[in-house]
Amino acid sequence: MVRRERWKTLFVVSVIGLLVVYPRTGLQRGAAAANSSARRVTAICPTLPTGTSEPEGTLSQFALSVTPKGAALSAPWYANALTAGFTVKNNGTCTDSVDATAAVTGPLSVASVSPSHFGLAPGANTAVWVTFNTSLKGSATLTLTASGNGPADSGSYNVTIGGR
Repeated sequence: MVRRERWKTLFVVSVIGLLVVYPRTGLQRGAAAANSSARRVTAICPTLPTGTSEPEGTLSQFALSVTPKGAALSAPWYANALTAGFTVKNNGTCTDSVDATAAVTGPLSVASVSPSHFGLAPGANTAVWVTFNTSLKGSATLTLTASGNGPADSGSYNVTIGGR
């Protein structure tokens, strides 16, 4: 009989210890937090867009835009280290890793693109500067293309190369 009483006492003390360590309100708060996070809808941003599909009319996970598009720019002929600024914006719902490259048509050459690689949070934008050189008089196009995990986008300047 003494043994049974001792067993009951140990059992009751153990249960009380568990209630002290894990009070009922704490368990409810933990369960409520788990349920609310399960109900919360957040954007899932995969490392690559493979296998993702989104319903029509929703924001894309990866959507870059580059501006300006076809803006006019005048530059002197036979000049070096001229700069043109572009804005790259992330219109997507996920952070994107962006590569910026420049291309030209006409009597221009690209010296550098800065920055040429950067991360961009959703809704954020950054200025990208293209340094270029001119040669002969005439017209040319300077294009910046930003590519990330989704579709690439381009912006451009229509450059008129005139006198000094």
